[in-house]
Amino acid sequence: MARTQRIWFIQLLRGVAAILVVFFHYFTFFWEHNSFVAETFHFPAINNFLPFVPVFFSTTTTGFTLNLGTFAIALFFLISGFVIPLALEKLNGRDFLINRIFRIYPVYLAELVIAVVLLFSASKIFGSSFPFSPKVVLANTLLFQDLFHFQTINTTVWTLQIELKFYIICALAYTFSSFKNRYLLILISFILLFLLWSTPHVSGCSEGGINPCNLISSVGYQAPFLIFMLIGSGVYNLFRKYWSWNEFIIMTLIQTLLFCIATYLLSGSDTILTNLLPFALAEISFFVLFKQSKKIKYSAPLNFMAEISYPLYLVHTTTGYLIITLVYLRFQSPLLSILIALTSCIALAYVLHILIEIPGQKLGKSLISRLRVQLPKAARN
Repeated sequence: MARTQRIWFIQLLRGVAAILVVFFHYFTFFWEHNSFVAETFHFPAINNFLPFVPVFFSTTTTGFTLNLGTFAIALFFLISGFVIPLALEKLNGRDFLINRIFRIYPVYLAELVIAVVLLFSASKIFGSSFPFSPKVVLANTLLFQDLFHFQTINTTVWTLQIELKFYIICALAYTFSSFKNRYLLILISFILLFLLWSTPHVSGCSEGGINPCNLISSVGYQAPFLIFMLIGSGVYNLFRKYWSWNEFIIMTLIQTLLFCIATYLLSGSDTILTNLLPFALAEISFFVLFKQSKKIKYSAPLNFMAEISYPLYLVHTTTGYLIITLVYLRFQSPLLSILIALTSCIALAYVLHILIEIPGQKLGKSLISRLRVQLPKAARN
């Protein structure tokens, strides 16, 4: 997309977040939690640690550390909180959901097919069983894993499930008001807090499927992230000059407090500071870059990473982990394994961006335009 069609500080943050989440998984998570990777995908285990990863960024060190993956995800959540209200200024609820479906699902389904084929091939190479049943594959196709208590084929898509819930919340909210309404944002946050609090007290969640308990728990356990996304919506209101600076500061403090309460309800007090640190840094970074947005220079490499950020986010784990495993078992070099996985996944992400993501978005816009033409005709008839 042309540079003038993007809000550059958002595009920059998207590119930085994409780089950080890949860095985290390739330089930290894969090696420190390789037993999880091996068990999930039925890969051979690799007993190796990267010695040059600072302890402060380790996920296995006890004490006060910074999870770079969580920091990157927090940036993505704030970006969504900012851009979704912008989209809803131009689209009604129905058209918005169609737009989001064609934004999310084409690339996701393409990546899922690639992952299933690669994992099936890997099971033959390693002499292991294919790790997922047909029911699990079907549930992953619909992104309903959390409702049916099934495994996730792509370990990063838990954030997509949160994004989808945020889209639905936004579409419903805009049928009554808009995100200019400060009281609406606070009401949504309190409803999410109530769902989180009530989740342990409802019965029937052990049974997979679409039932009230699973719906409540699915939203409730993700309430902290949904509340956090609304902080990004506050920056949107300041950007559009719907709120004054005083209104923005007060609302940000309220939303941040509600997010902290939700995080405490979800994770308890033992790890609260470590859990909040990446979100606090993401919030500060977002505000600073927004305030300095007019001074930030354009960067073609970061713009490229931002453009392919969604397909890269999807392919870099399952596909990337398999490449790292195969290359490491052959050459015993962590850095070579990471380099080949990184270049391969960036190339694959670019292909998906060109062949699937862009055409999918155009198809969604075309469908919306057709529906807008057909509905007035039907009304006249």
